[in-house]
Amino acid sequence: MSSARFRSPEAAAARSLSGPTSAVARLRVRGAGARLNTAAGVIALILSGGFAPAAQAVDTARAASTATAGSLAQQYVTRVYGDLFSRVRDPVGLQAWSSALLTGTPRVAVANAITGSAEFRGALITDSYRHSRVTPTPTKWSGGYGLFEDTQYLTGTALSARLDEYKAVGVQWARFQLLWSTIQSGGPTSYDWKPVDDLVAGLLARGIRPIAVIGTTPLWASRPAGCAAVTCAPADPAQFAAFAARASARYAPRGVHTWEVWNEPNSATFWKPAPDVASYTVVLKQTYAAIKAADPLATVITGGVAPAVTTRWSIAPLGFLAGIYSNGGQGSFDGVGWHPYTYPSMPGTVDNGNAWYQMYGPANSARTQMTAHGDAAKKIWATEFGAHTDPLGEGYVTEAGQAEMFRTGLTLWTSYPWAGPMIGYMLRDRGTDTADRENFFGLTRYDGSPKATFATFTSLVRDFAASHPTF
Repeated sequence: MSSARFRSPEAAAARSLSGPTSAVARLRVRGAGARLNTAAGVIALILSGGFAPAAQAVDTARAASTATAGSLAQQYVTRVYGDLFSRVRDPVGLQAWSSALLTGTPRVAVANAITGSAEFRGALITDSYRHSRVTPTPTKWSGGYGLFEDTQYLTGTALSARLDEYKAVGVQWARFQLLWSTIQSGGPTSYDWKPVDDLVAGLLARGIRPIAVIGTTPLWASRPAGCAAVTCAPADPAQFAAFAARASARYAPRGVHTWEVWNEPNSATFWKPAPDVASYTVVLKQTYAAIKAADPLATVITGGVAPAVTTRWSIAPLGFLAGIYSNGGQGSFDGVGWHPYTYPSMPGTVDNGNAWYQMYGPANSARTQMTAHGDAAKKIWATEFGAHTDPLGEGYVTEAGQAEMFRTGLTLWTSYPWAGPMIGYMLRDRGTDTADRENFFGLTRYDGSPKATFATFTSLVRDFAASHPTF
């Protein structure tokens, strides 16, 4: 008897085999290997166990009463439908299978017809894939945590003590400023590398990866007219790029391969006399090429942008990123630097003016812009994040609030597939004068005693280290 005989009108669409608790169901749940041999299994079940009692009852009833035999046969067929197809029997299948049994068709032939049907085999394949396919493990965030302070100014035992604290916390990264204005303060032919040499050696000896923020302009170097501070923009991008190339060539053999081009270039605080994204992009492009020429393995990040609105003295982060793209900066960075400060609001707050939300939320978000320009694979690096606890400072949060901000922010950060490293600002308060809120961003107080944030941050860092032992 052809298996085509048992292809009911509903059998064109294979159905998932789930739910029954019969002998066939018990066979199925043993695993994909067992299910791939279910045709033989169903035959065995029909012949000895499973469906056998009902089939034997049909055999016994056939000799005594046609009506009784017909009723039992229909019960048997109904059970087969429920167990194999997880649905009620259809009239065609009920009539065909019942008639086959009543007219003396061997049960093995019926079993062969059942397991050879298009519906059963289709359902079998569907079920096998559903149960045996490997579910991809979600990609774990692998950016790592770090800290940022002006450690380039520490020397001797003070430097060693601070780096020991970094090691104790367990951070994977340390961000510091490699200042052109300091290293070449004596003129275009003078170089004082020792403070950075010592810092880099100390970090690498402790297994901490440096992020060098290259910036500032020596007083002797070309600068905008009338601009006398070291935070003036370099008026000659080639001069700046030449210094970057020399720094990269010096430190790449020692293990420094991550560079950030300037700090907060969207703010007049660090890019004087006023931020200019076109000028910055020229510097970025030349510096990127120079660093890559010296160290092809280098990772170059755009300067981390500060939260801001566009005024004479600042450019909003999203506008600054758009300006980098519109001025031809695409292809001259490996990641986007961002400072997603939100205090006193929490990270994740839906607000188009919130630096955290701007990374992904608005129509012109950083991620939207990056994707539109073919940079979706590049990460956003949070090269500064934190909150101050100065009760007299704007945006003040309590120490408990600071801890919650870190817990919320860092937990959210690790859920983003586009997130690079997360750098906390800073380990220790740098003073006690409440007239300057910058003194109070530390995870610990000025005397070294821990704020609540210290335990929060340290716990998250150590959890990451435990799950990424080869970072």
